[in-house]
Amino acid sequence: MDIFQTRILEILRNEKNDLHISDVAKKLGVDRHTASKHLDELKKIKLIKLRNVGKSKLYSIHDKHSSSELKTSIQTNKHTILWQNKKESNKTHSNKCYEAFLGKNEKCSNCPVEKTFITGDEYESELLIENKRAIIKTKPIKNSKNDTVAVMETMKWK
Repeated sequence: MDIFQTRILEILRNEKNDLHISDVAKKLGVDRHTASKHLDELKKIKLIKLRNVGKSKLYSIHDKHSSSELKTSIQTNKHTILWQNKKESNKTHSNKCYEAFLGKNEKCSNCPVEKTFITGDEYESELLIENKRAIIKTKPIKNSKNDTVAVMETMKWK
């Protein structure tokens, strides 16, 4: 995922209404063709959705999970958070997932995000945090060469 795609997610996350491609392009400071290319990539990996209204294409965050207990983030192979859902905005101002979500100083042993980067596969695991169980699911985000470039992680309390 590149900087434009990360910025598109932030733009759409902060909007109450769906945005037309022209609005996205304007907020990014790019032409419609460039915005369209990045929107298509995000749509392919199901991070955003497209709604056709007449001839207009309107984009929004693909938010099929509305539970406030669900933490969703997109991370790099260095555990840096590129994006996270608004409901779980980073209160610690940490860039690392293990610091922001778990208050830890080092990555989790048997980290599912790390496994996803290594294998390119989805994972599901269970984690015990402060006597509460959480289900962690990871999904690779791949580029056109099928390389994993980021990982989407969801964490839901049981």
